[in-house]
Amino acid sequence: KLKVLPRKKKTAIPGIDGRTVPQRIREAMIYHAGAMRMREYRQADLVRDVNELYGHEILSQQNMSAIMTSSSYSNFIPLIAKACGVSSIWMAYGLGPMVEGKNP
Repeated sequence: KLKVLPRKKKTAIPGIDGRTVPQRIREAMIYHAGAMRMREYRQADLVRDVNELYGHEILSQQNMSAIMTSSSYSNFIPLIAKACGVSSIWMAYGLGPMVEGKNP
């Protein structure tokens, strides 16, 4: 009889800055809300903005939720960074300043 092992829960791996991609996305969303003088910038707003940048629906709320709990890199990170107005290198790896031209 084949033994089924329980799946290991994926945990996000911190980057060089000690934060995970989901933590940097949350920080970028707070930054974007402030830069746009918005009260808050929700995941639904981010999904909408990424889809507008791309020109059609490429990112779903379900995808966004998975990114926020995943330990793996997502191909959506550059678009998410662009929508938030931050560096994609910073968002993906925690390298350099969050916003180009500003100190980390």
